Amino acid sequence: MSGCALFAVASPALAQDAIPGAESDPAVDANVIIVTAQNRSQNVQDVPIAIDVFGDDAIEDAGITDFQDLTRIAPVLNITQDANNTRVAVRGVGTNSNDEAQDQSVAINIDGEYINRPNVLNLALFDIERIEVLRGPQGTLYGRNATGGAINFITRKAGTEFGADINATYGNYNHVKVEGGVDLPLGEIAGLRVSGLYNKRDGYFFHPNRAAAGNDRVRSGTVLAIWVRAPR
Repeated sequence: MSGCALFAVASPALAQDAIPGAESDPAVDANVIIVTAQNRSQNVQDVPIAIDVFGDDAIEDAGITDFQDLTRIAPVLNITQDANNTRVAVRGVGTNSNDEAQDQSVAINIDGEYINRPNVLNLALFDIERIEVLRGPQGTLYGRNATGGAINFITRKAGTEFGADINATYGNYNHVKVEGGVDLPLGEIAGLRVSGLYNKRDGYFFHPNRAAAGNDRVRSGTVLAIWVRAPR
């Protein structure tokens, strides 16, 4: 038994050399998750950052339509709604102030655009391709306002062919959600995508002295984006 154990430890691991001109295995490529946490496209396994990545399927399954819904898939986040201000903390590190001039502790970016103000985080989320949650200080790449971490929203880009998608949901409390988008290719180097969301739900808070229900919820938005692709 000792001899077998020593042989197993000493045996080198051999890998098959890639054959020139051979195609890669589609099953392996399908498992590669590409992120842009370091401002360039990388395999998530090669990124030396504590990071959670959620694709469009996970976002749709969780029913995420606004910023507060992220806690359903990212338990490291603590999101608090205070009137018109939304505050976020990553692993307990955040900023409690609602002052416009107050530096935040978590950097929020949409396609690399910094939007970190408490009164603009109460926004609708739709047509999202990927969400990256970076845990821990990220000041090297994201500046001083990333002490707790950073959250990157990557929107869906226009396709190379004409196409459309739509998703409609109906639930209790008269909940209606309709989301869709259209891709319009503009030649070989550009594309246009138009997308929108309508999300409405009746309130479920009732007061014994009033007939009306509170906590109604309405979210809607439209995005018109032109994406320029690099020439081949």
